[in-house]
Amino acid sequence: MNKLLLLFLLVCIVGFKPINTVKFKVWYVSIKDGSDKNSGTIDAPFKTIQHAANLMKPGQKCMIRGGRYKETITITKSGSFSNPLFLWL
Repeated sequence: MNKLLLLFLLVCIVGFKPINTVKFKVWYVSIKDGSDKNSGTIDAPFKTIQHAANLMKPGQKCMIRGGRYKETITITKSGSFSNPLFLWL
């Protein structure tokens, strides 16, 4: 019994993969001081949520700064249980 438990734990540890297999990236959007020509960083945010959504890959996150965004967003990609897409207000 102990050998079986040890084998199970070893397989779990060695076979463990991180939840996010893509390089984790955070995109930033600011209606007030952003531009879709920016790089999407905290210091150079995008202006539209749609632009960030177009670039997002599963496992990435979009931080949306305060303001009134008058846009319709179409998300054309989907994440998965282990690599979801995150949009944060």
